[in-house]
Amino acid sequence: MNLSLDGCIEAQGQDDGSWLRIDEEVHRVFNELAAGADAFLYGRKVYEVMIPYWPDAAEDAAKPAYEREYGRLWTDTPKVVVSTSLKEPGWKTRVVSSDVFEELERLKRKNRHRERPYRGHVAFGIPCRTPLFHGMI
Repeated sequence: MNLSLDGCIEAQGQDDGSWLRIDEEVHRVFNELAAGADAFLYGRKVYEVMIPYWPDAAEDAAKPAYEREYGRLWTDTPKVVVSTSLKEPGWKTRVVSSDVFEELERLKRKNRHRERPYRGHVAFGIPCRTPLFHGMI
């Protein structure tokens, strides 16, 4: 959904994402993209940033409507985390620590034949400069 030019999304000394500010307009674009995703793909660090906020966001009346909408999308959409250290991810999430290319190809094949047009997967926090995405984006 968004990518920095160097494939790195962080602020020095703030790996928790607290520096990130997304306004309503950008968030609604993200919601639209996320609504069409068959799965969300995460690196471990970004996934761990998401866990404290999104699982309960859909039910939090204090949050704006666009965040509650994303909260519903987040909890309802299957998630795949590429990690060798994450063991119990929870929240409709699977961890893939080996055969990552094979897993991504399996996901692509599985979802191509669904009733709605295949829209793909939304990736977060997996450096695009790594071999993981060669031929995938």
